[in-house]
Amino acid sequence: MGGAFRVIVASPASNTLYFRHGDHLGSTSVLSDSSGAKVSGSEVVYAPFGEVRVGALPTLTDLGFTGQHFDRSTGPNQSDSLMHYGARYYLPGLRRFISADSLIPGRGSQPLNRYSYTLNNPVRYSDPTGYFVCEVNNSTQADYCADLQDSYDSLMAQLGEYGVTVSFEGLDDELLAYGVGVLQNALNAVSTLANAAYETILTLVNVQPGYSEQDAFKQVFKATHLTFVPDGDLAGYAVNNGFSDGAYQIKIEFPKAINDGLQTGEYLIAHEIGHNITWQVGDYSSRKISGTDIDVRQAIYIQAGNHGTDDQPDCTYLCELAADVVATWGYNSYLPPGTQLLGGQTLTQEHIDAARNDIDTWMSDSIKEILGL
Repeated sequence: MGGAFRVIVASPASNTLYFRHGDHLGSTSVLSDSSGAKVSGSEVVYAPFGEVRVGALPTLTDLGFTGQHFDRSTGPNQSDSLMHYGARYYLPGLRRFISADSLIPGRGSQPLNRYSYTLNNPVRYSDPTGYFVCEVNNSTQADYCADLQDSYDSLMAQLGEYGVTVSFEGLDDELLAYGVGVLQNALNAVSTLANAAYETILTLVNVQPGYSEQDAFKQVFKATHLTFVPDGDLAGYAVNNGFSDGAYQIKIEFPKAINDGLQTGEYLIAHEIGHNITWQVGDYSSRKISGTDIDVRQAIYIQAGNHGTDDQPDCTYLCELAADVVATWGYNSYLPPGTQLLGGQTLTQEHIDAARNDIDTWMSDSIKEILGL
């Protein structure tokens, strides 16, 4: 395993092609030039946990043990310096990550030490993301893990632009395969709500050049931390615990973030983020569509919060309705005309238009309050 790369030297001007040759873990073992000749002094031999036994990583590349980035700013010797594994840093000389894993995969007792590297079996496994191990001799899994690293990094970075951070707790390996899907659902929910907030803000104020949907989300919904936990960990399947530690703290059971049995996990995530609004401005002002005796929830498509009841002390029916309303506002999703409602009524386009007007007005008023307009 290896790959080609170019090194551009400013003076004298050149654009030289080199090839990186790796061992079964993808560690850089030797370099060659475009003619196939070995680059002098480029041979490296590693100990199992990544300490350099023979040679030194050439300055032509920073890709060292298992193909991860050697951070030369932390020292010249790879054995005693930090390696960047995407989610966190690894120190080969210590044979440990220097920060705890945000995932606790369920492969026996080894992962209970959240600083350990590849289940303490570095010859068989690699850790391409800093999140969990991949079996290096399984070509299908190796290819998947390589793609997974790129997807994780990209999705985490995009969510970060909205002020959203994500962690996973207590998940076993089978669920980790769906991690990218959960992050994609989270990004879809966040970007949808951000777009609606941005469009509403444009109707309220003149924004500065360069103002973005990411700015709108951070202003309206504030910093948000999503924690995905195993199925059955929560009394309900999701909870928004309000603002603490610099962000709104939301927990969602991992399988429900894929499909919660009522709507898609994407809608559930949007619903829980919707509680960021209720924490700031209170519940939706009325459960009835104006001019009717029809409950607003009967007209909206998104109903992730059906567990809300009037006797639920932490969140009443109106509180859950409000979170549904925020998600509906973001996705502009209403039941079609002709839908038969409880009580024998039929949903009409006039009912839908009235519900949309009520929801848009409440969201506009809520954003005004949050922004202090």
